[in-house]
Amino acid sequence: MNTEYKKKLERFLWEYEKNLVIQKLKINISITKSELESLEEILFLQGKLGTREDMTHAFGDQPLGKFVRSIIGLDITAAKAAFANFLNNATFTSQQIRFIDTIINFLTVNGTIDPGMLFETPFTDINTNGLTGLFDISTSESIIQTISKINDNAVAA
Repeated sequence: MNTEYKKKLERFLWEYEKNLVIQKLKINISITKSELESLEEILFLQGKLGTREDMTHAFGDQPLGKFVRSIIGLDITAAKAAFANFLNNATFTSQQIRFIDTIINFLTVNGTIDPGMLFETPFTDINTNGLTGLFDISTSESIIQTISKINDNAVAA
C-alpha cells in the first residue's frame, strides 16, 4: 500500500481525535470490545478508508487500538500519571529520572512500548544495560508492569 493511503488514514484519525474511543486510547483508559468494534466501523465500513486488510498491508498486523495509539500517541498527562508512583514515592538519581522521562516521551509519540525496547536505544544511551543497569529487579519489574498496563489499555478488554 502506498504512502498516500497511510497519510489518508492518519489524517482521518487526527480529524476524529475527539471520538470517545480515540480519546480513551489517548488518555490511557481501557476500551471494551464493543467500543473497538464501533471504531472499526467508523474506519472501515464507510468505505472511504479501504478495508482492515488494506490497513494491515500498510501498517502490519496489529490490534486496532494499538495501531490507533501508534498514530495519535499517548497523552503526556496520562503517561506521567501512570509513572507518578515512581517519581513521587522514591528518591531517584538524575539518570533514573531521565530514563523514566524517556519512557514517557516515547509513549507520547508512539503510544505503546515493547518492554524489550528498554534494553535498546534510546534507553541504552542513558545506561548501556538499559532498564536493569539503572534500577533494581523489583523497580524494573514495576516499570515493566506499568508499561504492560498502558499497552493493555490499547487492546479491548
